Amino acid sequence: MKQIFIITLTLMMMTACTVTEPAAMAATTQPAATTLPTTTPTSSPAPTTTMLNSPAATVPTKTATSWPSTPTSTSTVEAETPTNTAANSLEPTIMATPLPELATDFCSHVTDIPQIECEALVAIYTQAYGLNGEWLEEVSSPCSLSAVACSNHHVTDITLAYISRLNSLPPEIGNLSHLETLDLRTTNLSSLPPEIGNLASLKSLSLNQTKLSSLPPEIGNLSNLTELYLDNNPLSSVPPEIGNLTSLRLLYLHATDLSSVPPEIGNLRNLETLSLSYNQLSSLPSEIGNLPNLAHLALDNNQLNSLPSQIGNLPNLTGLYLGHNQLSSLPPEIRNLTTLTSLSLYDNNLSSLPSEIGNLTELNHLNLYNNNLNSLPSEIGNLTRLDYLNLSANNFSTLPPGIGSLSNLRYLYLDGIYLSSLPPEISNLTKLEALGLSNTNLSSLPPEIGNLTNLSSLYLNNNQLSSLPSEIGNLTNLTDISLVNNPLTTLPPELCAVFPEGMLLQPVSLCSP
Repeated sequence: MKQIFIITLTLMMMTACTVTEPAAMAATTQPAATTLPTTTPTSSPAPTTTMLNSPAATVPTKTATSWPSTPTSTSTVEAETPTNTAANSLEPTIMATPLPELATDFCSHVTDIPQIECEALVAIYTQAYGLNGEWLEEVSSPCSLSAVACSNHHVTDITLAYISRLNSLPPEIGNLSHLETLDLRTTNLSSLPPEIGNLASLKSLSLNQTKLSSLPPEIGNLSNLTELYLDNNPLSSVPPEIGNLTSLRLLYLHATDLSSVPPEIGNLRNLETLSLSYNQLSSLPSEIGNLPNLAHLALDNNQLNSLPSQIGNLPNLTGLYLGHNQLSSLPPEIRNLTTLTSLSLYDNNLSSLPSEIGNLTELNHLNLYNNNLNSLPSEIGNLTRLDYLNLSANNFSTLPPGIGSLSNLRYLYLDGIYLSSLPPEISNLTKLEALGLSNTNLSSLPPEIGNLTNLSSLYLNNNQLSSLPSEIGNLTNLTDISLVNNPLTTLPPELCAVFPEGMLLQPVSLCSP
């Protein structure tokens, strides 16, 4: 009678694995396709970019009749485990028959995939879980394992994510010539064998959140690779052979300790998403301008002090994320980015914006929080598609009249700017839903504020307001207004009438007779 082994297992994933980059440029999990995290602070807090992190790893659990698989959540399934099985030991049980012979004997009877692929799977799983060969008696074919998918008599998908014991791969992995998806994220993998370059059919490779400190040059042989996830590894550099991956569409390299980007990056002409956030980059190669299909470029949280003029050669760029760098100016070539919809420049050293920014007429998100801007160009009024504009924590004291042309604006943040007054043109922003004016030293509000009838949030903390115009009572959609630390002694009855008991009016005591 066969002995039944019960070993630990993580929650089972679907048999046919689809790799999804977990997510930050948020943004926040790592988007599966082209969305990168963006930064959207509320009133005056400093914005932060959401990292694209994988879920926390869990302890694998399993029963004797199915192979361990990748978890989809951090939950675990508890199983009663015998105390003397190989699954409970850090060292495999000594076998009378060596494992290679057991694998050869087992695979010689497998008919649904080639023997060489079967033996490769046995070597990979044995390395990943440290088990002896007796588990082979419990399966009819490697294709029945929950973390493997086969198609047309070949292995096409392997998912070994969250397996903490996995710290290396056997060279036999190179024999899986039809493999299309390999998911090894959140393991302790510290190196890749050169045979990884033999996986000519590979399309998606997930190596994020492992212990990789380098990549073999053979990675450049993966000519069909379209998705490569390397984020959250201590790489410090990538080999120039990465430029050979000309089919690549998604490349995630954020939080990898990179101090430079190889110029060969310019060979990736099919690249659509490039994430380089949270590194040590002080410059970019001019070849970055050779990526005609690039739509999302994330460079936030680096040490960039300038941008190459070739940044203007990216005709399909829609998202450019440059927050938390050391930029003091923008190149005038930025005018060429006419498809740009999101531009994030928070936490830099910009003292001015080029007038060419007015060419970016498709922009709907512009974040300039915490710079050294002394003025705004009048051309900012050309950005009539803007939905979100954050100008907080800058040095200018007046707004250009063109601000009134931003008729689609819904979120405007001016906190921390010493404004002498608000221009009457602000009354044109009739779609505005949130207006941040805290810490602006304002002593009065124009009566035109009453035209902003869609306003739901108004922040006026820490100013010099001694009274409010009665027209503020027209803001019947207000649900949140904050007036803390102003020399107000009373509020207009029209405003108090807008806020029945229970709504957010601070300080509410000013409505008392």
